[in-house]
Amino acid sequence: FMVRAGENTWRKCMEYNSDHITRTFPSSIDNISKKYNPVIPWSMGCQLVSMNFQKPCDALWVNDGRFRQNGSTGYVLKPNKIIHGATRRDPHDNFGESELPSILSLQVIAGNRLVHSRNSMNIYDQSDTKTDAVNSLVKISMYDGISSEESDSIQQHITRSLKGNLLNPVWNETEEECAKFKVSNPSMATLVISVWDSVNGGNIMGTSAVPFSCIREGYRSVPLFDENHMRCGQHAFSSLLVYVRVK
Repeated sequence: FMVRAGENTWRKCMEYNSDHITRTFPSSIDNISKKYNPVIPWSMGCQLVSMNFQKPCDALWVNDGRFRQNGSTGYVLKPNKIIHGATRRDPHDNFGESELPSILSLQVIAGNRLVHSRNSMNIYDQSDTKTDAVNSLVKISMYDGISSEESDSIQQHITRSLKGNLLNPVWNETEEECAKFKVSNPSMATLVISVWDSVNGGNIMGTSAVPFSCIREGYRSVPLFDENHMRCGQHAFSSLLVYVRVK
């Protein structure tokens, strides 16, 4: 509903949340709830954004990454344009003008000690279809906030699938192959990097969520967590090597 509401409703929500407290909930309709983007209500200044915790999903990983930037204390400041009342001072302000859009380019270079999905801690996967074979691929998702442009708030890029090697798989994406995202709300956007097993029913092998404001350029080692946001057991050593550019 928030995505379809339009700019007038967005602005009213931001003004309301500048001196009120709002709590939001995912839709009760399952297929809509699966596409829930918590960055949307956050970017409107909503303070309490409820999540579906029944099953691990991208929205939970975004939530985990968002609050990890403040030491997982549970509190993160709202956007500056809401804190300082920018929407009230300038009623003609467009959502994309309060902060300049950025272009993120991310090349997946290699992995290190990826965890086989049959060793996953996913208690929700009760199938017996897991095999010793494994094909690993990386899905990169950018969860952006509200924007006056006609663009999707969730952008995705998927690498090619690699067979077998979990110790040190090498994707070595070129600049032409890499993920490229336009980020309209740099202060609110969150990047989710996840590794999947394309053989065993698309099971998760590791994931990491990073707020865009915390991303730094250059070669970076990205620690991978399990689907329950834990970095222990075999996941304590699992990581990806990536190359990041921001314009």
